Amino acid sequence: MSIRYTEFVRTAMSKEFIFTAGFSFVVSFISDFLQPLANITFYALILSAALSALFLLLYLIKKDIRKKFSKYLMASITLMALSGFLYSAQDESNSEKGVLAANFPALGNLQQDLGMLEKDIAEIKESTLRTEELIESLAEDSKESINQTKELNETIKETNTVIVEQLEDINESFSEIFQLGGLIANPERPEEFYNNARIYELRGDYLNARRMYNQYFTFKLDYIDPHLRYQTFLKVQEGRAGALEIYNSLYEIDASPTIELARILLFDSKKRIQLLEQYIQKNKYFAPAYYELSKEYSKSRLGIQTLSDQKKELQFIELFLELHNQGYFLRYFIDKELAGSWISDSKERLKALKRLSNKLDGSRVTYTSQVSNRNFSLNLGFKEDIKEIFYKTSKESEYKSTGLDSWIDPKTGERAIKKWIDLPLKTTDEIISIKYLDINDIMQGPFEIIFNAKDAHVANAKSVLDMTRSSWILFNESPRSYYEYGEIEDLIGKDSDGNEIINLPYSSSPLPISSLETIKDQLKQNPSLKYRYLPQKTITKNYTSLYTSHLQSHSCGISEIKIGYDNNTPDKIIKLIECDPKNPFVVFGKPREEYQNMSDDQFAPCRGDVTKSYTDQPCQIDSGGGLQYILSIPNDIKYVTIKIKFKDDEEMIEKFLKEDHCDYTCQ
Repeated sequence: MSIRYTEFVRTAMSKEFIFTAGFSFVVSFISDFLQPLANITFYALILSAALSALFLLLYLIKKDIRKKFSKYLMASITLMALSGFLYSAQDESNSEKGVLAANFPALGNLQQDLGMLEKDIAEIKESTLRTEELIESLAEDSKESINQTKELNETIKETNTVIVEQLEDINESFSEIFQLGGLIANPERPEEFYNNARIYELRGDYLNARRMYNQYFTFKLDYIDPHLRYQTFLKVQEGRAGALEIYNSLYEIDASPTIELARILLFDSKKRIQLLEQYIQKNKYFAPAYYELSKEYSKSRLGIQTLSDQKKELQFIELFLELHNQGYFLRYFIDKELAGSWISDSKERLKALKRLSNKLDGSRVTYTSQVSNRNFSLNLGFKEDIKEIFYKTSKESEYKSTGLDSWIDPKTGERAIKKWIDLPLKTTDEIISIKYLDINDIMQGPFEIIFNAKDAHVANAKSVLDMTRSSWILFNESPRSYYEYGEIEDLIGKDSDGNEIINLPYSSSPLPISSLETIKDQLKQNPSLKYRYLPQKTITKNYTSLYTSHLQSHSCGISEIKIGYDNNTPDKIIKLIECDPKNPFVVFGKPREEYQNMSDDQFAPCRGDVTKSYTDQPCQIDSGGGLQYILSIPNDIKYVTIKIKFKDDEEMIEKFLKEDHCDYTCQ
């Protein structure tokens, strides 16, 4: 028992318990402070007493968890003692506020503040109810406003309809007056002033024409063609700067979209483009502005167009014609003939640009690759004239210029732009970024080129073999000598004493007949000794051979080659060497591994050597370490058919007549 008591006391003195006891004190304080809300001190007393009994029972029974529950036991006992003290100290004077608040005024004031907060909450709730009522009222008002707005929109639509009808009436008046011809005395209406302005203009009376135009402009109509006519002779009389000054004055009086567009047209090209692009952002449905902007990028204005110019011209023509189809163009023209010429011009230019659409689509930079024994060379192609090329690989951070070529470009009279890029042969895959300066010194790009070495080998093989179809192979007829060997028994003779001996071809001294079996064993183990022991004679014959070195030199791009003898369907495989990326054009090397498990009768036979029959031998590695690339062909062959399958599965097939593809040896 003393041991348990000692453990309990040690636990009570630990830092962990001191913290737990402090927590119990805080809980007791809060329960007393919240006394005005409910008798929480009583509830804390009952709860702590129950927990103390439970933890004490566990402490006595469960030895293995005694240490774990000791701190909770002490905390519950402490809380029970403190809450019991506070509950027992309550009487009529402090039961409403709590023992602590009754004895410490500061705590009582804090409780009062808590009561004021509750009052504020009630007021807020009341205010919220009033706000909801206000929102409902506003919603009713909004419904009424929406209805009024709908009615206003209907009125505006009716007004717009009336305005359109009035403009149509004015258009009809213009047409009628122009058909009558002649000046109108005492003009009053806009069409009358415009009629007189045009007649004075035709007569060369620009002073009166200007006066009539100015009178017409006071009506502030949205027609654009009167301004274009007016500006034509203004620029002749006042120059572009003088005409712009006059329109600046008109714009101060009337800042309508029509006057603003007419004013913009008097600026120089660079400023005009900038202002037109800003103008269509503000006036998205003013169709004449799109036509004028399309002309800024047209060949008639620029002389020489870049692809960017063509793309923008196409873009603004399409927008212009779309707005015209929606009815946003003709309404701005009195002279329908002039408007019709704009539409016709746009459609003609659209046709021309559509024919060039393939140039506008996709990347503006293309390339073809060539393979040499030193590197890959990428020849760049551009869809427009350029001034300089810049590039960088994926491993480089800065662009660099390709520089200049050695020849003179007849278009410029200066050294041509270097339009190729070299890559090391060890390159496998690479992404190259290309930028270039167009003829307007505007940087275009970057455009990406994705390079793959395998694809480059295939493309190079197809390109070269397509250009050299007539020289894929070469026939050759030539005499070849080889030895035919007899049997060892053919060399048995007799000496002067009548004893059997063996007369060797390359020995001055014969061997005794007893050596016969020994020689046979040696020949069986080493057939190359035949020339020493066996009788031989030299045989010379004409043989037809087929040289395939040209095909072998492109094995990096070829997956298979087949040959047919006097047959239009190639059925025999010509063995190829393994591709060596570091030395791609060699014709000597190891056969491909895929041939190892194939039977010899699937392959075209190779030409042999002088120690054999010289024909119909399997193509093997020769003494120099290379694959035999000279095939054996029957002498009476008339033609062969060669089919090449490239590594992208594309095929080429050609027929070669022996009489047409034989070197000087053929008779």
